[in-house]
Amino acid sequence: MGSAQIAAARAAAADAGHRGHGLHWLLVKPTGLSITARRPGVRRRTVDAMLAYVDLCAELGGKYLVHGSPQQRRIEAGDTREARWRAPRSAAAVAGRAAQAAW
Repeated sequence: MGSAQIAAARAAAADAGHRGHGLHWLLVKPTGLSITARRPGVRRRTVDAMLAYVDLCAELGGKYLVHGSPQQRRIEAGDTREARWRAPRSAAAVAGRAAQAAW
């Protein structure tokens, strides 16, 4: 979304009386994102997308984000221990940006 589209969406939400909204079902697009992926490049692209969603949500005046769908949190067979280590680190990589957002 461009700046004008973001401003228009924020104004439309405000005009409709929406407060405390956010973004949901994130990381479905672009395809191939995962917070638990074994490949570092996939996780980096995922974190980059998460950072962009934090920024977008803040610009829209949102208060929360729901990152992922079941597929983007899926743990591959035989990778449970490591995936459970990687998932919170993906979230932690975004936490600072979220804390700085004007929410």
